[in-house]
Amino acid sequence: MAERGRPQQESTLADLVAARQELLAALEGLSETDLESPLAPGEWRIRDMLAHINHWNRWGLNRLRQMVKHGPETISTPSFDADAVNRHVAEAWCLHPVKDVLMEFENCYEDVVSYVRALPPEWTEGEWQLRGRPMTLKKWFAFAVSHECSHAEQLRAWRAQR
Repeated sequence: MAERGRPQQESTLADLVAARQELLAALEGLSETDLESPLAPGEWRIRDMLAHINHWNRWGLNRLRQMVKHGPETISTPSFDADAVNRHVAEAWCLHPVKDVLMEFENCYEDVVSYVRALPPEWTEGEWQLRGRPMTLKKWFAFAVSHECSHAEQLRAWRAQR
């Protein structure tokens, strides 16, 4: 558990855990056949959505690692088409067995949580500048939290329509 006196770290971890629990609750009881089902006609399968979550969580974690190791000024903002990245991720994972997607889903989350737990206080409790704007650990992971929650909602809607 996080050390006492590190409220931003504890709050960030609590947010990450709550978001993952919400997503896991939405996935609970789904079979491998369900995971191969599209969320809507012509849309991603559930497994593709999980690969997509894995990709963006891993991307955020790797960028945070780079900032901690080399400083926030090393983070550039490359221009990219998120939809094209998402299509590429789905295509890259489509031939992998569902069990591999689920394993990466678990491993990526564990890597994020472990890294947040191990961060030194200047990264967990301080504020740093990222491209001239104040940034905190909680702000950094706010997207990951909202991203998992929005996909949990998407799954609940899919289940309600079945």
